[in-house]
Amino acid sequence: MLVKLKKLPESTQQIIRLAACIGAEFDLDVLSIVCNKSPQLVFLDLLAALQNGLIQPLSELDENLLIKEHKFLHDRVQQAAYALIDEAHKQVVHLQIGHNLLEKTLPEQLSERIFEIVDHLNHGIELITEQSERNEIARLNLIASQKAKAAIACCLPVHS
Repeated sequence: MLVKLKKLPESTQQIIRLAACIGAEFDLDVLSIVCNKSPQLVFLDLLAALQNGLIQPLSELDENLLIKEHKFLHDRVQQAAYALIDEAHKQVVHLQIGHNLLEKTLPEQLSERIFEIVDHLNHGIELITEQSERNEIARLNLIASQKAKAAIACCLPVHS
């Protein structure tokens, strides 16, 4: 699988590595935020992976002739793409993804993306030395834990 991935153009390999960090399924809009590129450019970079059957579309073409939702053909493809990232660099990549998502997420959308953002930031927390940034990540983790607690509370049966 690694050999097949390494035959792809470098720009496609880079996008696929970042997509692997996001998960088995990924959205073009999120991937474009992570890559700091337009959705059109990201989609062009994904085409080689689509044509080689490494990723599959999960949605139809939109009005801009882009496929917004994708998934890796198999877990092994995602794992191989993730393995293309140097082990020492994975924390940096996750931290960058977390920062990009946080920066591009509107305050009113934060609740929707909070788990995704803190997951990436937490992967790279060891690299953060500035206390104010560590405090901000702790605050985001608190928001995420409160949201998780509220979600669980609404589903638990009430005992009298």
